[in-house]
Amino acid sequence: MKTSSRILPVSLSAFLLLTVSACRKEPHPGNTATRHTLAIQSDGPIKIHQALMVYDQTAELDSSLNRNIPNRDVYRYIVLPDSDAATWSSRFNGTVDISFSRSGSYWVTADIYDSTGRQLLRHTDTVGITVTTDTLYPAQPVYPDDELIITPGLAANASMDASKTTYYLQLAFATTRVYDYDPLNNQFGYTSDIHDNSYSFDFPDSIRLLSYPFAWGYGIKNKVTGLIGLFNLPIGTPADLSFTWLGRRYTGTVIQVSMYQYNFEWDNSGAVKIIH
Repeated sequence: MKTSSRILPVSLSAFLLLTVSACRKEPHPGNTATRHTLAIQSDGPIKIHQALMVYDQTAELDSSLNRNIPNRDVYRYIVLPDSDAATWSSRFNGTVDISFSRSGSYWVTADIYDSTGRQLLRHTDTVGITVTTDTLYPAQPVYPDDELIITPGLAANASMDASKTTYYLQLAFATTRVYDYDPLNNQFGYTSDIHDNSYSFDFPDSIRLLSYPFAWGYGIKNKVTGLIGLFNLPIGTPADLSFTWLGRRYTGTVIQVSMYQYNFEWDNSGAVKIIH
């Protein structure tokens, strides 16, 4: 066992209808000269079951028209070449979330009608969406060779009265491997068991994607990080500390020597390391 000691630094929604592409006759529009521009909120190709947002960019930029859409306009979205692969859910102002159950290249357009759904007002242009053969899941598995690096530090429960400010031991953790997507949307759903001067933390073998079915940050890879607070450590008494990582339990002790000093007894030869 290695012993270490350190002083730590302190809505009203528009009606939306998915329409299968087919030969059909439209009623003569009153004025369809204005073609609206569709846009998608995505930073690259998407995976199967990954959602993105499609919206009427022209209406969003035109504030006067944008105010009228919820009470007036009906959007009928069309997806080519395969509408059966698409799943839709409406938001507001002609905005929809869409995902696909099959890979391929798709095109999305819309016809805009009045509130009765019978009078065609205008069309939109067409936007392309590429769906890869990969599938998006609600969680990513932790790499079997990944390690958990823990860095202790002091954190404060601040008070307007400086004399009432208290401090506690904070453990910042990070993986050594990197994972897909914006790190703000990746999270370990670890569990804790704290009792009788014992602090145990159980990390799952997967990392939750908080934004699922959306996945922001296409092509971005980052370590997964987080914070754990150890509160009410008794001064001068060793507390048991353990972490379960990839099915294995790692144990040691932590001693609060003073308000600002902590000692750890921890074996850093394993996959969970305390570095300070």
